[in-house]
Amino acid sequence: MALAGPSRGDAFLPPEQAAAAVVDALIPELMRRKLSRYLAVDTDPAVFGAEELRSILAAASEMKLRPKFQMEVADIDTIGLAVQMGAAAVDHLTSAGDEEIAALATSDLIATLLPAV
Repeated sequence: MALAGPSRGDAFLPPEQAAAAVVDALIPELMRRKLSRYLAVDTDPAVFGAEELRSILAAASEMKLRPKFQMEVADIDTIGLAVQMGAAAVDHLTSAGDEEIAALATSDLIATLLPAV
């Protein structure tokens, strides 16, 4: 398997096939080649549903990869999942409400905010 820079190949596959590719091929190859300690996971429901996201996170956890959640709009369910899974970061935030900010404050997550326009 050849690995290159960031790719959005998952956008061309149905969510269950994209998740299977991440779990069955990408994560094991990252670990075999010792390429990363983190796994960026897109939390957009158009990319991965809740079931696919949980399978990716479980596989990452099993391989000792800390997830980095990529989300634009924070919701308490996804922030809660990030805290529960021991995520290293929540990236690409464009908005977060009081409840989400409070949940982030109870963790050691790094929240990366995108500049507002």
